[in-house]
Parts: sequence; C-alpha cells; structure tokens
Amino acid sequence: MKSFKFCPQCGSDQLYRNKPFVLDCPQCEFQLFINPVAAVAGIIKNNCGDMLMVRRAFNPKIGMLDLPGGFVNVEESAEDALFREIKEELNLEVISCLFIKSQANEYKYNSVTYYPLDLFFECTVKSFDNIILQDEVSDYYFIPIQQLDINLVAFDSVKSVLSWYKNQIWN
Repeated sequence: MKSFKFCPQCGSDQLYRNKPFVLDCPQCEFQLFINPVAAVAGIIKNNCGDMLMVRRAFNPKIGMLDLPGGFVNVEESAEDALFREIKEELNLEVISCLFIKSQANEYKYNSVTYYPLDLFFECTVKSFDNIILQDEVSDYYFIPIQQLDINLVAFDSVKSVLSWYKNQIWN
C-alpha cells in the first residue's frame, strides 16, 4: 500500500489509509480498494502419480519450486488462464481440469505487494511428449508428492495447498 502515493482520480498526494485495504482521498472523496487479483496453478501428475513441479527462472523466488501457472488476464476465465499459462511455460496442452482449492497469497514483485487469490486445479494434459521449457521456467521435475520438500517451494499458498493435497491423497 506504500506504493500508492497519488489519487488515481484527481492526482492528489493526500491519500491515506482508512481501513486495512482501503485508501481514501480527502480531495475528491475517491476510495481505492486493494482487492485480490486472480492467479491459477495446475497440479499435473504423470502415469506414475508423480507431480510436475517447475523451477522459477525469474524473481520473485527465483530458483525455487512452483506449480505451473500464473495470473489471470482481464476478461479471461480461470480455466482459460490455466490452459494458457501451462502452454506458455511448458508447451503442454491441458485437456481437462478440476478445481480443488483456493488460497490467499502475498506476492511481492519489485516494490509492489500483490494479494492474489490462488485457484488450484488438478489437470490432465494430452501428452508429456512435447514438453519444452519456455517463458518463466528454468527446469521441471516429476516428484512423488510424499517426497516433496515443502521448504523448496516458492510461495506459502502453494506450500499450504500441497500439504493439504498430500494429506487428502496419502491419508
């Protein structure tokens, strides 16, 4: 919230925090609500039941493990974003997905903190034959979920959902 210094309506530098996620402008009475943005992530398993994890090529959290996915664009459904992101990152064609859980997250990029609502899906892909690293991924791995070191995972939301998912499957 510190990155917002000027009112987007009148340009006043008098914005102040009225509520935890609301900035008010006393000049024009505009209220800026800091709402979550949508992001998607796919849990994709191979025929052995091992989960596909990617290594982040860029900040934030460069070098850490993550699920394939990303932010939902304006006028895009969560499912369309999921299909697009997995294609962009790994050249994989998702043929089906099933929503499993949502989790609030905090995503710090440069000097701005975003508050995504991460939407997690189980995905089936057409084939792994054409997997090609692209976009924001430096490597990929198939990892048995029971062997995943959660401390190597980039974001708290992914850690939380994978821990929950592991308990759902293996308990």
